[in-house]
Amino acid sequence: MIRSYLLARIDECKKGIIDKEELYEIIENFVSTNTINLTCDPELYSILYHELPDVFLFYIDEPGNPDTKEIEFWKALKEIEDALQ
Repeated sequence: MIRSYLLARIDECKKGIIDKEELYEIIENFVSTNTINLTCDPELYSILYHELPDVFLFYIDEPGNPDTKEIEFWKALKEIEDALQ
């Protein structure tokens, strides 16, 4: 269920329904309010609490070449999407 939810939000971002900042806010809110114990799924835990936040931190908040950051953002998001499927 969580994987489906995350995949749906990523898909909305890819289609332009929501932008990267909105996706970040959705993920941040989900993580901060999540009360589900994810210790039984270490891969999902890692994606939610490490990989997704890192994608937003490095490719939205950090300084750098905007074009490179944009390419790397979508590349990293695709890798996360593949891992969620």
